[in-house]
Amino acid sequence: MGPGSIIASSDAGDTWTLVDSTPQGESFNAIACPTGTQCVAVGYVSRGNDEYWLPLVVVTSDGGLHWEPVTVPNGVSELFGVACASVTTCMAVGSGLIRTTDGGSQWATVSTPGWTAPTPGQGWPNGVSPGTPPPLIGSVTCPTVTFCIIGGGINAPEESLSATSDDGGLSWSPAAHVPAGNGLGEVSCSSAQTCVGLAQSDGTDTYGTGTPVVTSDGGQTWTRVSAEVGGALTCVGSYCVSVGGMWQEATNTFPGDAVVSTDGGLHWTPISISTSQDFTSVACTSTSSCVVVGGNDPNNTTGVIMTYDS
Repeated sequence: MGPGSIIASSDAGDTWTLVDSTPQGESFNAIACPTGTQCVAVGYVSRGNDEYWLPLVVVTSDGGLHWEPVTVPNGVSELFGVACASVTTCMAVGSGLIRTTDGGSQWATVSTPGWTAPTPGQGWPNGVSPGTPPPLIGSVTCPTVTFCIIGGGINAPEESLSATSDDGGLSWSPAAHVPAGNGLGEVSCSSAQTCVGLAQSDGTDTYGTGTPVVTSDGGQTWTRVSAEVGGALTCVGSYCVSVGGMWQEATNTFPGDAVVSTDGGLHWTPISISTSQDFTSVACTSTSSCVVVGGNDPNNTTGVIMTYDS
């Protein structure tokens, strides 16, 4: 696994520069930048021939030129997502939820009612044993300085869940059921009331896809949308873009695809994209400017970055 890398662009994604990389066995899963110079990146460190994972959190205060690792509380393994409600307050999620109020220097665990955490192992670093189920919380987003929402799921029985916070992640509501998928993945909100989420699919033949769900009451209830879209999502107001890439058995590739919605995730229309590699993440600054990243070939040796300017 790994090493992970952080790359940066200062020209809307046209060119990119490598600014940091990790040792072998360390990988990044997500990044959040509350300002133009301050960012937090999260992921994991593989140990014991991939038998267990340790959390990885690094921070920068100079726009990504230099990164510093920080200590993470015990009881958390791989981190999947990170979001910042303000310059000082950020949350990272994975096998649990951790929160910082000083911009990332110090972190503390936060209880999330209704979510069953994996049983800590005995004698293993960070209290997480080999064979622990996948992280239960896969995504976090904070559309305002006080309102945040997390998404994920449990295995046995398989269920998608969400929870919300009205105080910047300090306390959380009981988990709410989401009527779709193998865990609620990315969630993107246009307000504290209106959000679109993706219920994930983990089968080989459906990798890179997700089922959209929408809420208009701040995550208390969700409605499943019939269309199947990609595995990643972002929204700017009522304009949403989802990207992914379904596996093609004949060529053992994941051709990239994208769909857009102009009504807050209720209806979706495909976009024509020419690439043989799938997409794993998308970010839009407006309805006419987006950057997507991904890359998947049989040897997992290449990546792709594309921009959307229309």
